[in-house]
Amino acid sequence: MFLFVLGVAGLSLLITYAWWVRFRVISFRQDIYQLRGVLFDKALSLNALDDPAYRKLREHLNSIATVAEWITIPIVARYLNSGVGPKVLPQSSSPVVQELLDNTIEECASRLQHYLMFETLTGLISWPIVVGSSIQDTVSEQARKWVRRWVVSSRPKELVDWVPLSGRLGLFW
Repeated sequence: MFLFVLGVAGLSLLITYAWWVRFRVISFRQDIYQLRGVLFDKALSLNALDDPAYRKLREHLNSIATVAEWITIPIVARYLNSGVGPKVLPQSSSPVVQELLDNTIEECASRLQHYLMFETLTGLISWPIVVGSSIQDTVSEQARKWVRRWVVSSRPKELVDWVPLSGRLGLFW
């Protein structure tokens, strides 16, 4: 009887995790699309839709949303360890637009950090170890810098090119 209950509990956890994986990707993508929508509305009000820096950031946000299910701590770490790559987001000629772009990048990095640390299996496994240590704030701040470097680099676009088409279409589900 105990083995039966244990088996049912294990199967329930497995099914729950499978649904959680899908839900967390959908939630993350929705947050990125919402960031992109707010950016569009503010850029429209500033008459900056033709600004090259704005266009590049929108393209970048699209790349991040496209590969959301592939973004994990090991993938980001691999890309950062192989060199961050050139910063691909140009500066806007307007200080107001540049501030808008910088704020959007910070919000994206913050959401991606939360996604990596609290919504992926590798993050859930490693974060309790960090929380139990005396370096929690240092690790959290470093993680934010690390994620921000990845967001503004060429790596999200390269990841889009690397992910097989079947993965981008969701055929692995």
